[in-house]
Parts: sequence; structure tokens; C-alpha cells
Amino acid sequence: MSFRKFTLIFGENGRGKTTLCAILRSLQTKHSAFIHGRRTLGSSQHPQVTIALTSGQVIFQNGAWSPVPSDINLRIFDAHYIAENIYSGDVISSDQRRNLCRVILGQQGVTLANRYDEIDKEIGELNATIRVARGIITSYAGSVALEKFLALPPDPDIDAQIEAKTIQVQGLKETDQLKSRAGLTTLELPPLPAHLESVLSRTLEDVSRDAEHLVRAHITSHSMAAHGQEWIATGLSHVGDETCPFCGQSISGLDLITAYRAFFNEGYRKLRSELIRYRTNAARLFSDERIELLRTHATGNLTGVDLWGRYVAISKPGPLDLDQLTSVMTAFRGEMLVALDRKLASPLDTIELPPTYRAARDRYAVLLQTIGAYNQQATTANSAIESFETKANPARTQIVEGELSLLRIRRKRFEPAVQTACEQFKTASVAKAKAEEEKRKVRDQLDRYVESVLVRYQTSINRYLKHFAAGFHIDRVKVEYSGRVPNSTFCIVINDTAVEVGREDTRLDLPSFRNTLSAGDRSTLALAFFLAQLNEDPDRSRCVAIFDDPFSSQDQFRRTCTIGEIQRCGEQVAQVVVLSHDLRFLKAIWDLPLPTSDRKALWLIPSGKSDTEIGEWDIAGDTESEDAADRRVLLEFYHHPGATNPRDVIKKLRPVAETHMRRLAHGRLAVVRGLGDMIQRIRSDQRPESLVDSLADLTDINTYTRRYMHGENPNAASEPVSRRELQGFVLKLLEIVGAMPG
Repeated sequence: MSFRKFTLIFGENGRGKTTLCAILRSLQTKHSAFIHGRRTLGSSQHPQVTIALTSGQVIFQNGAWSPVPSDINLRIFDAHYIAENIYSGDVISSDQRRNLCRVILGQQGVTLANRYDEIDKEIGELNATIRVARGIITSYAGSVALEKFLALPPDPDIDAQIEAKTIQVQGLKETDQLKSRAGLTTLELPPLPAHLESVLSRTLEDVSRDAEHLVRAHITSHSMAAHGQEWIATGLSHVGDETCPFCGQSISGLDLITAYRAFFNEGYRKLRSELIRYRTNAARLFSDERIELLRTHATGNLTGVDLWGRYVAISKPGPLDLDQLTSVMTAFRGEMLVALDRKLASPLDTIELPPTYRAARDRYAVLLQTIGAYNQQATTANSAIESFETKANPARTQIVEGELSLLRIRRKRFEPAVQTACEQFKTASVAKAKAEEEKRKVRDQLDRYVESVLVRYQTSINRYLKHFAAGFHIDRVKVEYSGRVPNSTFCIVINDTAVEVGREDTRLDLPSFRNTLSAGDRSTLALAFFLAQLNEDPDRSRCVAIFDDPFSSQDQFRRTCTIGEIQRCGEQVAQVVVLSHDLRFLKAIWDLPLPTSDRKALWLIPSGKSDTEIGEWDIAGDTESEDAADRRVLLEFYHHPGATNPRDVIKKLRPVAETHMRRLAHGRLAVVRGLGDMIQRIRSDQRPESLVDSLADLTDINTYTRRYMHGENPNAASEPVSRRELQGFVLKLLEIVGAMPG
């Protein structure tokens, strides 16, 4: 069923006007709920709708529109529009304030308001994410501030640090017992001999070579090469009176004794004494006892590290191979003693150090470096132990426990669940900051737009209210941000007194929307808002305006004004559709000076017990008065006498004549019944002149029609009818009532 520029749809209550509006609203909003909510009760069929648009056909089936129309611009004024945007019952709720704000703002403002609303919802969702993430984070962060907890960097050594700090805490708690325990012992090795080569190469220049030769020969001849010089030197010290200390014989003047005294002089004795001392020190410093003591200290250090390492972060010195230490020191000691023994056997000889000595010395030098590093590590460990002992007190224990707690928190920071929560918190926080900045910018744009549109919109509404003679107007229209989303507010001015619209909980004894406006006033206000919305819509030339019973509770004056506004609305929009259950209201619109090609009348026809069909509607025939219908019959017969039953035409003559006479002489004929009596009264009063001049023709018509009245003629039903005669009397009456076309 096609529509036109002005399409009027008649439907009795319950015939589907609201359903039709719901279908169109679903098409506009793409919300299927509007259709599903109107499906026929008790029916198992799924709703299906087909609508032809200028751009093509759209179909609703399987719960959705297909294809999705992109050029739909519908504006629907009905009970749903009023309840959603203006008021419900007798109050204006917070939801209606928010929706009315969108009505006031128009498409551009609604776009901004929608974006504002979207951002606000986005911020709400981000806040929810932040709250959940914050809850997880704070349950692990302990005393660490949220920002610092988030900024903690990962530490690959955190487990080792926690272990060390745990040991430290345990040690601090056992500090009294630990203070009695020694630290690590440094290993004291003898230094490399600095003068061994010079000692071994030293000789005595004041010993004669003859004496040396004689002494060596004597020692050799008596097989005393190993300790001969030492034996003779010792014995020589006992020769005091020139007699032999063994046999008592005189040895005075013997060349051998003279040689002994020349050889074993003071320089010799000093050299020998130095060699003996050097050898004794070497044997002592590199003795097995010293080596074993070093091994004992090194082994003790291992025990100390195990003990102190449980409380202080120290490293084990080393590594140190004790068997290698023993081998190197024993070998070096042997090489030194062999060389010194050779020197002692021949103090006046220069003793060359063999390669085996130098190899042993090099190995010992490496050992000294190893022990140096070992001792440095031991010293570092002892410093940590000493610091631990110095700081060991209850306050320090508390501090270290706090440090341990922070380390554990730091490790928790990078556990999977906490890491995820931290990333969500940071991501959501950054997104929230951006959203809030965008929200601020959108609000600034919205504020600037609102400032420009509100005055114009308020003026437009009040112009319509004045046109409807509402007796009140609105003032102080503004947009507020008291809630999460923008909402509107205004006041009503009655008798120059501003009345706040109030809320659901406004006291009944206070003036407000609910008790200062009648039902008709509220309906008029809603219509004014709708018309102002259309008027302010820059895209209204493409708009289809739909009115469903727009005159609810209005008096006749406002109904007439509403009809005029619908006409003016049609001049601005692409199409107007009016649905109503009031025949006269629709007929009044139909009778507007509209081009015939621009108007169409449809009606919702009952079909069966519960179905409705849409069909063409003969609005003129269904809405004309009885007199108008009778006149139409007379005219049709006059022009086409063969197309109408003449007896039906005769029945129209007297009612048309009586109605015409009563209109012209209502005061005289108000209580007069019957055409004959009415003619007699006019003839008697000779008033009004227009009827007096027509009395002859009216009398003839009265006489003619009496032939076909059962009360006047018993044979009325069989009385023949002349179409030519009847056509003449029809012409007389049409001329009298002014219905004959010129």
C-alpha cells in the first residue's frame, strides 16, 4: 500500500496504529524489540515486515532488518515519544530529562551528546578495570605505594637477594650467639726469599787460597766432605792452649792448624752463622707444621663461610686446592734447603740455583697470588661480618626485616597474575586519562553548541505554545551535568510566575509540572517540543513526520491549530503521516487546500477476529453529513438520471428542503416538524424573504413528494415514477438550496 506526501490513516482503537508506529520506530532505530513487543499474543508466527522506501525495499525477518537502511529519517510523535522524552503520567523523570536534552540538542548536539555518553561509559568500564586491578595489586603491594609498586623494575637476582636477606634476618635474631664466633682467617704464607741468590753466591776474599786448599784436602782425605768444615770449625773453637782437645799433644807450629785458623776466621764464622740462620728460617717457615696450620685455617674458613653465610651475604674464598698448596710449599722448601745445605758444605763456593728451584719458585709465586686473592675475599667477608656484628640490634633487625619484606614484594610484582593486573591497571589508566581529556573537549564543544541552540529552541517552543494559546510558556531551558550524562531542565511560567518542573519526589503541595498543567496543557507542551525539534532539524527536508493522535486531550481550538501546524509541517518535510481514530480530525486535514495528488487516505480494516489489513479509504463518503450525502445523491441523479434508483432520490427531497429551511429560519422553525407545516409558518410570518420567494416551488415539491409517502398515499409503493418529472423537481430544489453548480 503506497503513501503520498500527506497520508491519513484511520483506525479504531486496538486496530494497530500503535503497532504501525512501533514498526516505523524499529526501522528508524534498528531495534527489533519494538516489533517483538507488539507481536500478536497467542501467535507462534515470527514477525515479518516489508516496507518500500524510495531507495529500495527493506524486510524485517528473523529478528533483524535487511538490508540495513542508511537513509531513514523518521520523526514519530506518539505516546512513546512523549513518555520517553517529555513526561510520564504527570511527572518528568530523570530519564526523560536526559532524553529531552537530546531532543533539544538536535542531530548535531545528539552526536556530541552520544559521544559524551560513549566516553562516559568507556570511562566507567575503565574505572571498573582499574578497581579490579587495583584490588589485586594492593593485596600484594603491602606498604609500598601503588605508583612505586608499578615502577619497580624486574631483577633477575631477586631470589638470591631474598635468600641472602632471609639469612641476614635470621643472623640478626641470633646475634648474641654469633658474636662469640670468629670470622675468617687470612692465610699467612712466607714471602719469596729476596736474598737467597746473593747469599748462595757470597765468598770471603781474606781467606788464602793455600789455606783453603789445605783444609779441603784434609777434609777430603778423611772423608768428611759432608760436614767436614763444620766439624773442624767447631773443634777449632776448643783449641785454647795450643794442645789438641782430643789427645792433649801440642799442636803449636803445625801448618794445618795455621791453615785452619786462616780459613775459619771471623768472616767465615759470620757467613756460616748467616747461612745457618737462613736455613733455619726457611725450614721453619715452610715446615710441615706451618703447612698443616694453613690447611687447618683454610678448612676452618670453609666452616666459617657455611656458618656466617646463613646470616651475612658473603662469598666463599677460593677456590683453594689444599693438596696443591702442600705440594708447592714442600717442593719449594726442599729446593731452598738443598741449595743452602750445599752452601753450608762449602761456604766459600758460589752455589748456582738449579732449574728445579726456579720451577718450584714460580709455582710458589703463583700460589702466593692465589692466596692473596683468597685473603682479599676473606677480608671482604670479615668486613661484612664485622658490619653485621656492629649493626646487630633490635632496631637493625626491624630494618632488615622491612628490607626483606620489600624484596618479597618486588618479587610478587612480577608474578603472572600481579604482572597482568599491573599491565591492565597501567593500560586502563592511560586510556582513562585520554578518555577524560576527550570527554572534556567534547563537553566544551557541547557547551558551545548548547549555548547557541538553547535560546533559539526555547523561542521556537514558546512560539508554538503561543500559537496554541497555551496560557503558559517555558523559560530557563538549560543543559546540566549533574549526573554522568547531560540532562535538560526548564521551568514553566504561568501568570508571570516561574514554576520548577519538579521531580518524582516533589511534594504535592508545591507547584510543579504535575499540579500546574492540565492533561491538555501537557499534551500541547509535548507537541510544541516535537514541532520545535522538527523546525530546528537542518535535515528536515528529508524527514518523514509521523503523528499518532496528536490532539489528545485538546480542545477544539487547539485541535484546529494542530491541523494547521500539520499542514505547515508538511511544507517543510518530505512526508507527513497522520494516524487517528477520529474521523472528523482526519477529514479536517483532508479538506485543507492540498493538491489532490499529494494526499491519500487509508484505514486499518478489521479482518477476522484479530487481524487487520490496510486498505484505501473513502474519507469523503465516510465523513460527510447526512444532508451533504443527500445533496450528493440529488446532484448525481440530476446529471445522470438513469444511474440512480428514482425512489431513493425522492426520499432525499423532503430532508434536504427541511434542513435548508431550518438553517435559514432556525428561530421560527426550530420546533416545527414536517415540510408542510414549515411552509405554512413561513407563509404566515412572511419571513425570511429568501424562503418567501421560494414558497411556490417548495409547495410544489411538498405536493409532489406526498404521492410517495405511505402516510399520504396508501398506494405509494406502486405509484409510478417519471424520471423526467423527478429531474425537474430535483432541479427546483437544488436551485433553492444553492447546490446547483453554476
